[in-house]
Amino acid sequence: MATTSVKPYLALKLTVNIETFCEKWIPKLYGLHPDEYGYKKCCVIELVKVMGGDVSHDNIKKHWKWKDGQTGYPKIVNQLLMHVDARYSTIEANCGVDWLKTIHRQEREQQKLAKREFTD
Repeated sequence: MATTSVKPYLALKLTVNIETFCEKWIPKLYGLHPDEYGYKKCCVIELVKVMGGDVSHDNIKKHWKWKDGQTGYPKIVNQLLMHVDARYSTIEANCGVDWLKTIHRQEREQQKLAKREFTD
């Protein structure tokens, strides 16, 4: 019985790196483009959101490297970004970018409240 395996080049297509994710979603969600002030801060905020708050802003800013194809961050991040990218794309395609922004804003608020409740 023959077995099939996923070719390495196909597996790479199943992930989304930080730079690509930010270039696609930060302008839509935060209204900032890569060359604008505050863009990287929004990327970090979004990464903290994607990671469920398990990683701090400071940790990402000081230790993660993602420019120019660098991969100095946990490998699971690309897989999480792939899922979030698919989710955002589905919401945008079915409901529009305004609805996506509303859902995104509500999720961020829920995350902040959960964090406050946990620390109180």
